[in-house]
Amino acid sequence: MSVLIGMLRLFPRESAEFITKNAQDVKVSTVGVKKLADKIQEVFSKQEYTIKSWKEHELNPKTMDNKAIDWIFFTDSLNFSFWGDDENKKCEISFNNKSYFGWWAFCAAVNRALKEGIPLCDPKYYSIMTEEQLKYIFRSDTEIEMPLLEKRLQVAHEVGKVLIKRFGGSFVNCINQCEESAQKLLKLIIENFPSFRDEADFMGTRGVIQ
Repeated sequence: MSVLIGMLRLFPRESAEFITKNAQDVKVSTVGVKKLADKIQEVFSKQEYTIKSWKEHELNPKTMDNKAIDWIFFTDSLNFSFWGDDENKKCEISFNNKSYFGWWAFCAAVNRALKEGIPLCDPKYYSIMTEEQLKYIFRSDTEIEMPLLEKRLQVAHEVGKVLIKRFGGSFVNCINQCEESAQKLLKLIIENFPSFRDEADFMGTRGVIQ
């Protein structure tokens, strides 16, 4: 999350400090934060989870190449609101003889489309794809559709056009511009991709949640 104070933008760490100091109804438990940090350190030290674990899930890319980067950016751009009001009615999508729900149903649909030869992670495709194409790509095995397809189409068009116009048609070029700095990459994303700015007001300050 980043918070705007006048012309100043605070990024995640500074934003958390600002909110923590000014919030009246919500407090951060220092003891709880330390317990969580210790638990994360323990898990990593025992190698119960490593930076390689992400690739072990059957739906995530297995090789870290340019195609994987564009897959990650496309899926992350549309990564919101997968559940409806009724927990018993879910969008279900099958891929490679296995059924998935929620976020993983979304990933399964993306991989299914790629397997069918649809260049879904190419901004030249998704910047102009139609609502009918999107509905086909995210078709469900149940009568429950993937939620917010209209909004997902809007976001896909937006980020695809930005990539084509400003970054040579690939998120790889965004990364290359940031000189291995996560802070620079976050700034670039917020400044160039409006759909990543989930804004809200806090004490008269406009905040961008990331």
